[in-house]
Amino acid sequence: MLPKPLYEALPYGIFALGSLCWLLSERPLVVVLGIVLYCLGALLWVWRTHYRRRDRVRANLVDKVRSQRLKPRFRHWVWPRALYEAMPFAYIAAGFVLATLLSRDATSGSATLSSSLLLMATLLLLLSGVTVLVLRGRHRLAMASS
Repeated sequence: MLPKPLYEALPYGIFALGSLCWLLSERPLVVVLGIVLYCLGALLWVWRTHYRRRDRVRANLVDKVRSQRLKPRFRHWVWPRALYEAMPFAYIAAGFVLATLLSRDATSGSATLSSSLLLMATLLLLLSGVTVLVLRGRHRLAMASS
């Protein structure tokens, strides 16, 4: 069995290692390994937060009841749980893809308006993904303590 601090840091470590492999490598095999590690770290984080939620039953029932209740009156769409949980990681991954494109653009030596827009979009996606992860973590921690 792993020590508790190492066990708790495992998803973040896998996620960070995958991100570094993805962003810093030029070799396609290492990039693919980075993407796999990134997805594995994200999946571990989602599994752990879902398992530790104290309102799991209520959260699952709310989606079912809301979708049944709102269908006749409103055409309100409820996010599937897997898609909802993957959104911040998709934001960060899209930021990584744009960062990769930006680094290729920077190595060519052309600083244009498109590279400035790419930089802003990259920062916005990365910031959005990290913000959503932090807010979800804080909210779930608050729900667990109440």
